[in-house]
Amino acid sequence: MNITARLKTLTNKLSYSFKRFPIPLLFAALVVGILISINHLDFKQEETIEMYSRVAMVLAIGIPLSLSLDVFFEGNTNIKKNTKILAYLGMVILLVVYYL
Repeated sequence: MNITARLKTLTNKLSYSFKRFPIPLLFAALVVGILISINHLDFKQEETIEMYSRVAMVLAIGIPLSLSLDVFFEGNTNIKKNTKILAYLGMVILLVVYYL
């Protein structure tokens, strides 16, 4: 298999992953971005570092929660769209409460 065919299969698999799990991937990208910004902050900014750390922790907890919801809804196709929306809304509320 040549390199162009491998790159094509890689991009197809990445595209499928982005379509299948968009929310967990968004959370993961946000966590990485926040942690990189924390790394570049001055150590004298303790309050800012603490706030960013808490947001990163909440988003990191959101990754397995949203993955679990996605896989659960994939296995149960007879669940209504309103129920899915309520489940994701409950997850967001749970994460906000954890942050506070």
